[in-house]
Formats: sequence, structure tokens, C-alpha cells
Amino acid sequence: MKLEVKSTDKKANLTNLKLKNKKTIATLGILSSLILFSGCSKEQPKNITPELNTKDTISTEDSNYQETDEVILEGTVYETTESSELDNMFVSKDTVVEIPEKYDDYVITSISNNAFGESIEEIIIPSTVNSIAVSAFEKSTSLRKITVDKSNLAYLSSSDGILYSYDMTELVRCPMDYESPTVQLPEALEKINTNAFRNCRAIQEINLTSNITDIGDYAFYGTGLSEITIPKTIKNIGTRAFYSCANLTTVNYNAEYSTYKSDNVLSLILSNYNCFGKNVTKLTIGDTVKTIPNYIFARLNFAEVVISSTVESIGSYAFYGCKNLTSMKLANGSNLLSIGESAFSGCSQLKSIELSDKLNTIGASAFSSCSSLASVMLPEALTTLSN
Repeated sequence: MKLEVKSTDKKANLTNLKLKNKKTIATLGILSSLILFSGCSKEQPKNITPELNTKDTISTEDSNYQETDEVILEGTVYETTESSELDNMFVSKDTVVEIPEKYDDYVITSISNNAFGESIEEIIIPSTVNSIAVSAFEKSTSLRKITVDKSNLAYLSSSDGILYSYDMTELVRCPMDYESPTVQLPEALEKINTNAFRNCRAIQEINLTSNITDIGDYAFYGTGLSEITIPKTIKNIGTRAFYSCANLTTVNYNAEYSTYKSDNVLSLILSNYNCFGKNVTKLTIGDTVKTIPNYIFARLNFAEVVISSTVESIGSYAFYGCKNLTSMKLANGSNLLSIGESAFSGCSQLKSIELSDKLNTIGASAFSSCSSLASVMLPEALTTLSN
């Protein structure tokens, strides 16, 4: 099968590169998806040859992944035909893909979403690549190793095949078929990117190092973790960061000041999405915690929670819909000042709750639909009781 790409726009732009009609474009096709880059090389890349047809699935960073007869690149439509100028570029059966630095004198600098297929076990990234989309490897269920050219100044790979930023402050992607049950993270690491460990099902244990401040959206989604400790330094936790971890039963939460990027209230209520999945039965809140973020523990299945004395505020919807929660206790010397809107709403088994003598604010519907809660003793310090 050969592929010809013809522009329907004589001045079509591809990553700021003007292309003429019938000009071979800078695309890297593997299985049913593409890598977009600002150029390609006339030299044939090693281990790679094409097997594309007009029904191949095409993806770009800004378009939906779908079946189509057209290739959509940066908003420009390109038609595919059976006759070809561009051939022998990729073969779907190959397990190793080495991306060339150039094609047709255009330098390859970026990799787009859903760029690689299921059969690939190793990807070799050249020195020229300086941008990789967050979902570039999401179709690569067999991927075991990512290798980066040593001359690359944007990325590097560890000895176990994990992709990092060049200074190792960001973990970009762990291969989905990573075989070890444990991961050792570098001390320099500050951010775990969106999708970094998504669907790495073999991973059962990970120690989040002391300099990490950010955990991206879906970062540990679908992993085999059974327990996770959130360190004091964490400032931001992304949407559904630990969702769909079927074995995750224990959460040790120690973040001093953190925020959780929930989908929204509607998805929380109607779709049951949350941060840690549905199987957490044990929650420990450490004595370094000052604030419990909005939505963070919603819809978990633990039966009891003890709020440490250092906690000053409980965010809106923080424990929303925890239907197995029967009691909320405060550690001695509690400094709890405020409970947010709907913080315990929908905790239908909640029978007892302790409130701090210092508590001055209770948000709207904080204990709504707590049908088993017979009474609550309000402290004298309370100045705001919404609804």
C-alpha cells in the first residue's frame, strides 16, 4: 500500500510550515495514527515502513480520534489516495520504531497525540524532538521502553526506559507495559505529568519523593497500586489522578496545602468520578495537613475518618457521597475553623460527628442527606451557618 498526500489548500500550514499542493508532508504514520512534526528526512528511517490506507484512524493534538477518509492536520484537510509518492515509511508489525531527525529536509520536532500503535515495544526519539503531546503513547499497550538520543536537550530516558524532561524535574511517560512492580523516582522530580503512569497495570508500589509538588490529570489512572502516600509537598492533584486503580484500598494523605482539580460538581454527582477510585477503605490524614481540598475524598468507601489537629478547613464536597462513612472524629486540640459546602452531603450512614470548639463556619448543605445523623452539637464559636 502506498500513500499520497495532497493538500486542498495551496498555502496549507503544518506547524508553521507552508506546504505546496502535492508536496510530501511531514507526517509519521504508525498503525492507525500519525505523529505530526514540522518536517521529515529524505533518508529512510530504520525499522520503519508504512501500512496505511484510506480508512486508517488519524489523530492530531487538536482533533478527535476517529475513523475518516481524510487526514486532518492542524486544521487543514489532506486527501489520501491509493497511488503514492510517500511509501515504505512504516510497517505496523515492527516492534521497534526509530524516529528520524529529518524527512525531506524538514526537521522533526514534535510528536502528536495517539501517535503509536499497539504492537510497538520500543520507541527511539531523536535529538531534534522538543515537544511531545500528553497522549502520544496512549495506544501503545505493548510499549516497554522509551529511548532518547543523548544529544536531545529537551528529554532524556532512564535506564529502565521511562521518559523524563532533560533536567529530570518532570516525569513525562512510563511505558504502558513496564514490567517491574515498583518504580524508583529521582529526588530531583517535581512534577508527574498528565497520563504519566496511565494504565501501567504492573506497577504496584511507588514512593513519591519529597520534592514533588504536582500530580497531573490521570497520572496514575489504571495502575496496580494498592496503597499511596501523598507527601507534604504536594500542591496540585489532577483530575482522576488515581481513578480506576482497582487494587487501591489505602490512602495516606499528608499534603499541607493542596488543591484537587475535580471534573466538576455535576460529573461528581452524576458520574461517580473522583480522585482515588471506588475501593479505598482506609484513609489516614496526617498531622502535616492544614487544608482538605474540595472534592478530594468524595465517594470513597472508608467507614471512619479521624481529622488531625492541624487541619483548619475542610473543602466543599470533600467527603461527598461517602456512603459507608459512619463517624468523623477530631484529634485532640483540633484547630478546625471551617467546613465547606456539601462537605459531608450524601454520607447516608454517618451517625456521629465531632466539631471543633474553634469552628466558626459551616457551608450550605454541609450535612444534607445524612439520613442517619440524628443530631449535631454546634460550638459557641460558630458565626456562619449557611442554609
